Amino acid sequence: TLKVVQHASVMYEDDLEKKKLLMLGAVLHDIGKLTTMTMRDGKVHFYNHEFESERMSREILRNLKFPNDVIDEVCFIVKNHMRFKGAGDNTPKDKSIRKFQYECKTKERFELAVKLMHADNLSHGKKYCLPNQGIKILNRSNELVESGEGMFGYKLPIDGNDIMEYKGIGPGRDIKKYQEYLLKMAFNNVKTLDREACFKYIKNINDL
Repeated sequence: TLKVVQHASVMYEDDLEKKKLLMLGAVLHDIGKLTTMTMRDGKVHFYNHEFESERMSREILRNLKFPNDVIDEVCFIVKNHMRFKGAGDNTPKDKSIRKFQYECKTKERFELAVKLMHADNLSHGKKYCLPNQGIKILNRSNELVESGEGMFGYKLPIDGNDIMEYKGIGPGRDIKKYQEYLLKMAFNNVKTLDREACFKYIKNINDL
């Protein structure tokens, strides 16, 4: 954790507000390991510690009277600091990056989260260190935005009313299921998902 804090401390030198958020995330990102530690086959594991870290961070920051917007930002990056670990020191798939762009909603939050990942990646032992992944993620995210394939602030070409009218159904859970299905299609290739494509995808689907 001290190494993560050290790496985070040299980021955002020109933006003290973002630096504060990142430093708080660096301090708290692994706090959930305190309660998630398990032993299996003689090895120590911390399964899902990022979600416990988020919960504990929210409680700690509330007790310290931090503003809600600060708490939300810090807890978001803490929860997602393990997001792309499975990709190793490589660029994750475009659909994974687009999905995270969509969840972040803004480029600023995306960058903040990836910077915490980067600080964390740099702090692992030699065997597990991922020194290039964070840079590759930010670069590829920028490329997707420049080519019109990014998903910051994305909205589907059709809304719930369009779906109800097209499928001849009323309000209910099915609307959300159709929207979630179309989002998955967008994560795969957002440029091709226009209104016509949306209706085509849901045309013969009646049970999601």
